[in-house]
Formats: sequence, C-alpha cells, structure tokens
Amino acid sequence: MSVTSNITDEVWDVTVVGAGPVGLTLALLLAAQGHRVIVLDKHDHPYGLPRAVHFTPDISRLLDQLGVMEAVNDFAHEAKTYDWQNAARQTLISFGPTGDEKQGWPWSTMFNQPGLEKQLLEKVTAHPNVTLVWAAEATSVSQSPDEVALGVSIDGSAATVTSRFVVGCDGANSFMRTQINTTVNDLGFFYDWLVIDIVEHTPRVWEPECLQICDPVRPVSVVSGGPGKRRFEFMRTETDGSDFVSEQSCWDLMAPWDVTPDNTTLERFRLYSFQSRWATNWFDGRVGIAGDAAHQVPPFFGVGMVSGMRDAANLAWKFDLVLSGHADLSLLNTYTSERVVEVQNAIGMSVELGKVICELDPEKVAARDAHFLATGPNPQNSLPPVPPERLGPGVLLEDVPLNAPSSGEYSVNERIADRSGTTVLPDQLNYGNFTLVVDAGRISESQAQQALALVPAGVRLLVLRLINGTGADNSTAELSSIADALPGAVVTLLDTTGVMLAHLAQSGYACELVRPDFVVFGGADAPEALISALATRLLTTPVHS
Repeated sequence: MSVTSNITDEVWDVTVVGAGPVGLTLALLLAAQGHRVIVLDKHDHPYGLPRAVHFTPDISRLLDQLGVMEAVNDFAHEAKTYDWQNAARQTLISFGPTGDEKQGWPWSTMFNQPGLEKQLLEKVTAHPNVTLVWAAEATSVSQSPDEVALGVSIDGSAATVTSRFVVGCDGANSFMRTQINTTVNDLGFFYDWLVIDIVEHTPRVWEPECLQICDPVRPVSVVSGGPGKRRFEFMRTETDGSDFVSEQSCWDLMAPWDVTPDNTTLERFRLYSFQSRWATNWFDGRVGIAGDAAHQVPPFFGVGMVSGMRDAANLAWKFDLVLSGHADLSLLNTYTSERVVEVQNAIGMSVELGKVICELDPEKVAARDAHFLATGPNPQNSLPPVPPERLGPGVLLEDVPLNAPSSGEYSVNERIADRSGTTVLPDQLNYGNFTLVVDAGRISESQAQQALALVPAGVRLLVLRLINGTGADNSTAELSSIADALPGAVVTLLDTTGVMLAHLAQSGYACELVRPDFVVFGGADAPEALISALATRLLTTPVHS
C-alpha cells in the first residue's frame, strides 16, 4: 500500500503541519496520551542548520517529560553569564543565576537546534501513535462540524488528510495562519541582523560566555550556539553595502575575535529581519496555529522558540480532555486567551531590551551608558522590575485577582525524597497530569483523599503531601515510596530543601494545584475548594477577549 493510501484512509485525532520543535513536541505530548497524530512537513528532510540557541527552565522540564534531557549534553549546556558591554567594553549589565531559581533546572540553557531536533525526531519515529510524512505540503483546509479535511500535496500528488483537529506549526510564513479567522498585530519594531553560526575546530573558553556589545557603530551579539559552536550577530547599518551579506564579510566581522578559516568552519550565515508581531486569534473551529505561525518574538529576550513550545504544552492537555470527550470544544478557546497575554508581554520585553541594544544616537547612547555604569551591573538595580511570566485568563483560579500569587505562573519544582532517600523532581512523578501539592502539616491524608473524590472525569491527578525536610520533625515514618506516586493516589514525601513548602507559606496557601503544562491553576487553604474550582472552570470555559 502507498504512503498516500496509508495516511488518507484514516481519520486522525490531530494533524500537525510542520516538523520543527513546536510541531514535534505537540505530536509527542498527544501521542503519550494515546492519541493518533500525523505530522506533515513540506520539506523532504529535516532542516539541518541552527536557528534558535536558547531555552528556559520550563522548557527543560518539558524536554525532560519527552525523554530528551537524557541526551542534553550532546546538544546543550547551561549558560553561566550573559553580559552587556558598551563600545569601550565596560560591563553595563551582567545577567546570571540569582539564587532564586525554583524550577529544578538551569536558569538558562544554550543549545544547538539541529541537535535538539535529532532527539525529538528519534522519539517521534519510535512512537507507534505518530506518523511523520516529509514532502507533504498543506494546500487547502475544509472544516465540518466534526472534522477537518486538509488538502495536501505529497511528492507532487494531491491527497486529503482527515482529522478531528489541525494545528499549523508551519513558521512565520504560515499557510495555516491564512486559513483561520485572525488578524496580525505588528509593533513595527524590526532591525536587520546578519546571523552567523560557526563550529570551532578546537573549543575555547569565551569570557563572558554570552556577550552583547551595545556599540552605536554596530551592535554585536556573541553567544554560545551549543557545545563547540558559537553564534555571532551583527546589526546592519545605513553604511553597509550590498556585500554585507557575504562570506568574506562574515570573516571580516569576526576577525577581532580571532575567528578565521584556519580555526573555524562557517556553518551558516543569513540576514534576518527581527519582527515583533502576533496573531489575534490562534484557534478557529477545529484549526489552530502555534509557534512562529502565531507570533514572532524578537530575539533580545531569548524566548522565540520557547514561546512556541509553551504553546504546544498549553494545547496538549486541553486537546486530551476534548478528544476523550471530557471537555467541550470551547476549552480550546482558552488557548488563545491564556497564551496571547504571555506572548504580548514577551514581545514587549524583547522590544524594550532591543531599544537599549540597538540605539545608535550618540547622545542617547551616552546617557544609557552613564545610567548603567552608575547603577549596574546588577540588572535588579539598573532595570525596571521584570514582571513574572504569567498567562492570561482561562483555566485558572479567577475568583482572586489575576495578580494573586502564583496563579498563571510556572510552578516551583524542587527536589523531594521518599522514605528510602531517593530524590526526584515533583514533575518527574506525574508528567502529563495534574498535581495537587499540599502542606502535610495543614492537610491530613484523609482530607486529601476526600478531595480526590471531587476530581472531574478525565482529569488524572496526584496528591503530593510534603513534610519539611529541613526541620527537626522530618521523620521518615510517614513517608511514601516514589513507586506509589500514581494518578489517583495520595503520597507523602519529604521537601528536602524546604523550598516547596516555603513557597506555599509565602503565597498564603495550604495547597496549590499545578496543571500538566507546569502552570499553577491556583492556591487555597482547602484542597476540595481547588478541585471544585477546576471542575467549574473546565465546564465553563468562556471565550475571553
């Protein structure tokens, strides 16, 4: 039977258009829940050159869920420093770990995208619930009340792929975006940068590891591109000629760093116009968009690909409830309302940082440098407070103000231990499910069991009772085994650092409910109140403007 016959004779649960990190992540998350997914990509093979180079702690959590972090050293490493310097190479700002990181993974990771995609593709290829088809380009979309017929050109032959839902993860020039009812907001902030990726013949130590030179003659970025690789970015100015984007230009620009053809391989160079825009609606009926198809984030905040993978995590658990018949189609409306707020904030932050970096006016540059030299290099002293990364309204506890502690933010995820002393991150006990984290000193096991009885159908939930492991009362007599930590169970484990319980106390809660995408639904004093609120939110998921 031909490939075309194999894929057109079945009604898939979800069709994913685009086999980049966002599409592959969404496919794997859905497949893990038992859903049948087909991934289509218009190219005839994986794109083997670098693009994104940075991801955040919540993406480390997501990649660990997918089983990719086992091979992380092959394509990534922790970033220790990121300094901004002026033209005189004086340090203006120095970013780094603050000691307040609470997600269980490095604050910043630099990586090689082809290396990451290799790992994701291996997982996709091995998964029985995913079919990946190359040289398959989406050409048309037709929706009915129950399914979507996607017209596809496969190696030049027309075919129709039918599925219950379609998600376009097909990049900034998305075809799928043109097939839904949406408009695009554009802040009009864009600059052209020459992006150069190199492979070092002999890896060397770079100090600082990641560097931004805020030089009005030409702003420059020099950052890690993953193990043994570097990325240079040079902003194009009005004085640059037509030969700016050329191999010789690349070598000339990198020469001050002793980067030459003798010690380096030029892997790729390309001129990018950094954009700052987002679609107003990301889901229309049974067709949605994610990643760069939904938003383009300037690179100055380092969350372009990150935002797309967060899209996938947000969509996956909602798809699971809808596909299994435990939630109404309207639940998918909260995908846009939640994600668009965080993305707008990320774009806004990127633009503001870009304005600092890209400034060319000598007077404004002098004032900028004077400010940072007087107040820096600690960004907490020299920059306005950075608001937390928080979702907009949706499946969140909304009977408290949206700026209430934790609700809509990424959860605390520090090490806990069982009675044998085995330690684990809370995520790793319950990937893909809801977790109710409770203070064992305030919530009894019987009360936690009563709360479990209220869990809505289709929701898999683990109750994690924590005992403070830093106090005098850290007896292991009450502790469970990690093996007991299954959905529908109540387990009691040791908060080895005290960070998890300290967070609850600081937030004023006895318990906190964490969604499968690592986002806090909300906190309360009574676990049954949280479970009841979740049930209400899943049954009444209005469209938010």
